[in-house]
Amino acid sequence: MGDSARFNAPAGLAYDGRGHLFVTEPDNHVVRRVTIDTGEVTTVVGVASERGIKTGPLPGRLNSPYGIAALATGELLISDRAENVVLLAR
Repeated sequence: MGDSARFNAPAGLAYDGRGHLFVTEPDNHVVRRVTIDTGEVTTVVGVASERGIKTGPLPGRLNSPYGIAALATGELLISDRAENVVLLAR
């Protein structure tokens, strides 16, 4: 999936210090993880093309994720610019 993965208007980036880069895609409503060593790309929060906030077990749903921070605990803080909220993904 690494070489074939495509991003749609990536906005936010966060590195977790453990070999993963997290990328927000507001137009796709997802957060994706890139494993740097292998180039593997996976969707970790949200469902592509399904917008709206849905909390609970991941993948959940996002509307327009924009900013992102990777915490030392392994959790992600994600700001959603359409919903005006900051979410914690575990």
